[in-house]
Amino acid sequence: MKIVSDFDGVLTDLTEEGHRVREILREELLRVSGRKPAQVDQWLAFADAELDRNPHLHGWKVRGRVTAFANEDLFIRNNGLASCLELWAARDEHGLADLKGALEREGFADFNAFANHCYGMMLKETQAGQIKPIDPQTRGMIEALLGAGHELVVVSNSGTQRILEIFASGGIQAVSHDQDPRARFRVRGGAMKFELGDVSRGFEVGAYFVETSRPHYERILEEERPGAVIGDVFSLDLALPLHLARTRGSAFEGMRLFLRGRHYTPVWSREKVLGSREPAAKLRVLGELSELPAAISE
Repeated sequence: MKIVSDFDGVLTDLTEEGHRVREILREELLRVSGRKPAQVDQWLAFADAELDRNPHLHGWKVRGRVTAFANEDLFIRNNGLASCLELWAARDEHGLADLKGALEREGFADFNAFANHCYGMMLKETQAGQIKPIDPQTRGMIEALLGAGHELVVVSNSGTQRILEIFASGGIQAVSHDQDPRARFRVRGGAMKFELGDVSRGFEVGAYFVETSRPHYERILEEERPGAVIGDVFSLDLALPLHLARTRGSAFEGMRLFLRGRHYTPVWSREKVLGSREPAAKLRVLGELSELPAAISE
């Protein structure tokens, strides 16, 4: 079976990296704003409270729409903080219009660009070996899948080189899709799962409208035609495969979709998978990565 797996949060534990982005964001806000720590902490506290009250309205925004929600993982939480601050700056609330001006003088178009800058600073620390995010179960799980004759394609928003380097740090050898598109274990980075199409398309899960118009990710899935997809973020990783299973007949019908449960996995996505009675796909929550080889064979 061909298995498409996300990387960050599935084959890594992104907790340390996610918390580090948040720390850098605070440090950089202090530097750019010139404000006292109490003021910066107040801004972040206000934003945190809003994200907790209305997570279905906030998160990683593309074309003005939420591509992934603020409570789906720690990286997206930081995107949500930035989007919330951007919204308030536009309204000149909490004194954030002045802060946006300071960011612009530093060369940032908006708070989202600033958050991406903070994320990039974290990536450099991981590359330098200061953070080692590979999940301890990853190597054994990959060996078990490949040993059973399966094909594993890592499809991620992260860059291919980052993924290959983190794999190598854990004693795992993979090849890039560009180098060998027929390899049984390969990496397709820069997948742009977050990119949304011009016209909104999706379905509701309670208060959440989950977008499935993801043209770049859809092209990859069409090329790969996986029998299973695993991800830790329902919106980015699993919503589109579920849509394809529902609408594309035999090409995707019967696909196995696995939500890798983490401590940050929100109740709404966990319950969506646990309570699923989808006729077109098989959905399951994985408590541990090591469960995947046996689950694939069921």
